[in-house]
Amino acid sequence: MKKELTMATLYARYLPEVLQESGYDPVPFMARHQLTWEQLQQPDAHLYYDPYLGFLREILAKTDIPGLGLKTASHISLLKMGLYGYAMSSCKDLQQALRIHCNYSCLESDVIQDSLRILGDTATYSINSNLFRGHEAVIRFEVEQDFAMWFKVAEMWWEEPCNWFQKVEFSFDRPSYADLYEDFFKCPIRFKQPVNQFVFSTEHLHRPFMSFNARMMQLTEEQCAKLLNEKTQDEGLVGKIRTLISCCGTPFPSAQEVADKLNLSEITMRRRLKKEGTTYKTLLHEFRMELASRYLRETQIPVKEVAYLTGYSDPANFTRAFTLFFSTPPNQYRDSVAGS
Repeated sequence: MKKELTMATLYARYLPEVLQESGYDPVPFMARHQLTWEQLQQPDAHLYYDPYLGFLREILAKTDIPGLGLKTASHISLLKMGLYGYAMSSCKDLQQALRIHCNYSCLESDVIQDSLRILGDTATYSINSNLFRGHEAVIRFEVEQDFAMWFKVAEMWWEEPCNWFQKVEFSFDRPSYADLYEDFFKCPIRFKQPVNQFVFSTEHLHRPFMSFNARMMQLTEEQCAKLLNEKTQDEGLVGKIRTLISCCGTPFPSAQEVADKLNLSEITMRRRLKKEGTTYKTLLHEFRMELASRYLRETQIPVKEVAYLTGYSDPANFTRAFTLFFSTPPNQYRDSVAGS
């Protein structure tokens, strides 16, 4: 049975408020998608993704609110995000908050996947939009909201706020309200790029948070780990490993690293996987190929970028692996999907 994707009500909670502020009545939109104010205000409630997607798509199609994602982000408070939000708010610095986010964001959403890369004195945060099914308006909203929320870190957590973004890159076309991005992020903006990402200096990773609380951080992270374990405990070892891989992103973890996270020895993990008829190497390869196929089906990211995003430093090796797995080269796979 296919697992239905879910996400926290947080991602839809502020849309009705922004609709009201912009002169629209949110009640008819909510009613058509069987959503209620009470449901959206429950901090630990989750929505199935398809109703949420329908709700959002109708708002985007029938209203004319420029920078809708920027506006909803202005309402978001981490302290309204429940345990996960408290854990991030209690962190020592940005690097610790990003670690918590990358490890446990799957508690909030099965859909949105983010990753952080650090290279020298530059860090890059990217959001994986391949699960948004090729709807540019939806991608634009999700990325706007996510990036705007992180940009507000300076206001929420640092004693001396600053414009810490160096550059923002979007995969979609330049919208008519692009000047709002420049006013909001206060840095160079580029469109039609391979990946949705923002770039910043690593010096910001260790700037202390005003709300740092070591004890609260420890307690909330322990509880997040417990919830993640409960979420995956009925999925079998294969399900747990796939969840961990999807949370970590590139570079993907080794078998030993995954075993450590599961409190298993690597030998025990390999033995249990053998009983389930697979290996860690096979699971990782399947996950990378599935991820690559979604990128090729649902985005226009160049094949060499897809190779990099799925952990291949050499595009030729990626093409060879993809061709063996799907019996067709990446470019032909993309063309066949587009043709159908």
